[in-house]
Amino acid sequence: MAESAEYPRIDRDITEKVVDFLKESSEYYSSSVKDRVDADRMFSGDFWTPELTKEWHRGRRRSEHLSQWPVFESAISSPLSASPWHAQLDAQADYQQVQDAINDIEADSDAKNAFVNCFAKAVDIGANFIVVTTVADEWTGEPKIIPECVKDPTAVALDPTVTTASARDAERGAVVNWISEHKAKRLYGNDVLPLAYPQSLPALYDIGDQWAKRPNKTIPIVTYYEHNANGLVDMYKLCGTKIVEHVELPTTIIPIIRFAGYEVTRNRMTDYIGIVRKTYSLQLGLNLAYSTMLDRINRSPKANFMFPAGALDNLEEYLQRCCDDDALAMIFNPVNGQGPVQLKEAFETGDLQNVINTTQQLMAAVLGIPPTGIQGSMGNVDVQRTATEVLEQAANRESNVATLYSHAYEAMRAIWMCVIEMLNGGKRIKFSLQAGPDIITANMKRRQELQVMAGLLPEPLKPILAKYYADTLSTDDAKALAKDIIANMDPSIKLVTNQDLDAYAIHEIKQMQMVANQAMDELESTKQENADLKRQLDSLFAELANKREDRQLEWNKALLDQQAKQAQLELEAAKAGAKQSIDSQKLDLEGQKVAIEAQDKMEETIADNNRMLGGF
Repeated sequence: MAESAEYPRIDRDITEKVVDFLKESSEYYSSSVKDRVDADRMFSGDFWTPELTKEWHRGRRRSEHLSQWPVFESAISSPLSASPWHAQLDAQADYQQVQDAINDIEADSDAKNAFVNCFAKAVDIGANFIVVTTVADEWTGEPKIIPECVKDPTAVALDPTVTTASARDAERGAVVNWISEHKAKRLYGNDVLPLAYPQSLPALYDIGDQWAKRPNKTIPIVTYYEHNANGLVDMYKLCGTKIVEHVELPTTIIPIIRFAGYEVTRNRMTDYIGIVRKTYSLQLGLNLAYSTMLDRINRSPKANFMFPAGALDNLEEYLQRCCDDDALAMIFNPVNGQGPVQLKEAFETGDLQNVINTTQQLMAAVLGIPPTGIQGSMGNVDVQRTATEVLEQAANRESNVATLYSHAYEAMRAIWMCVIEMLNGGKRIKFSLQAGPDIITANMKRRQELQVMAGLLPEPLKPILAKYYADTLSTDDAKALAKDIIANMDPSIKLVTNQDLDAYAIHEIKQMQMVANQAMDELESTKQENADLKRQLDSLFAELANKREDRQLEWNKALLDQQAKQAQLELEAAKAGAKQSIDSQKLDLEGQKVAIEAQDKMEETIADNNRMLGGF
């Protein structure tokens, strides 16, 4: 930020421009601002104005206010603390200083409560504003950024050209506060007011009807914002006749962010209303019924006695004593034997009670909130879900509540976008809104992540998470606890965070070692399987040897039997051969004998023939 001199010179052009803008904004938003002021007044309990009393002919009659709005406001706004509101940078490692600054802003300024309070006021009256401003640190004196909730609905001058619910597209904006004349002179010098004041008024005095009502002996101090030629925002602080401060803010967003309620259109202008205006007629009916019921109770006959005429003649003294104390026993003169008749207290309220109950149910139906608020673990509410989820997921109420949270989400994104730009020299950084605990810090978010991660890791690696969890603790014993955890870790666990080692190389080595170990395990398993197979083979061989001996004996026996049979067959064959040989020899002999005999006969025949032939 480049700040100008401590007390810049009078710049009439700037002052006139600021006054013109304030009057323009006051005129354009006059009905909206008046509506929010009236809604704020009614929500605060001042419901029956003299005009309203006259309109409804209340006169001297009771005009009570049985407000249901605080119940609904609490039910809608309190769950915002469990909704996304904490700014978490996407590239936190690259912008750790910015993230730390955001965490400090959230913790120091109690940003969550500022958001919840601003949202609650917007729920009530339709719109409220967060101003991202800078204040001096209480201890160091250095400027620090804080989101501040605007309490006065009339304090903000909004650009008439805005179209977004959060007003983040505004080109101009201003915040008007009041400062005493004495304080203005003490802080900014005596020349902050004209010499002839109050006869001569400063230029920054008549600034519009929106600020017509002001405290006595005060002057406005205006913080005015506008975009400059660089695309950033110029901030001017004006008081009386002076521009007391001028800086260029390194942001592209006018740091006046609107939390919007229910969107409505009036005279072709988009406006926002809250639960007060949304249920005003129902609350009026509820108040009328309740006031009328109290009137009936007050006018009804009280418990008393009715006496016949003459029953109290000459007994006035006793009657006075009865009225002076609480005694109900008294004497009377019987009249024709008739004594006093007791009057019972009675009044009719059933119809009014029905009106009250019906009105409460109608308000709940219109707003989309149960008439008793969120019951926590009571009833059918799931204690594992936030109240916001219960409300937004109700089938018949989703649109009624979701629009409020949608506007709040848009506003909180615009706020943190503005803050991040201021912290990063006007440059934006991607971020997301996340839900967090009461005082959000990066360490608490890390603890949540570590707890989730613990369920994903095997048991041997959980001591590592315990070490990192101890690092997130802010106690004095956190470092000692982390050392004790490291000292008692399993020796096989190796920490490489604080060592100049390549984690990926270690991972690759461990993978190769794991593969080698697996191969060795498989080898040992194979050896064991081979040994088992060898034992089985030896057993089979022994069994086979036994079977072989038995089979050898059987084979030898069979072989001997076969040989015996073969010898017998050969013997028989030899016998048969010998017999056949003898028979053959016999046949040969017989043949020879026959041949000899034939030869002899042949010779005899030849001789006979010769003799016969020789005889001739």
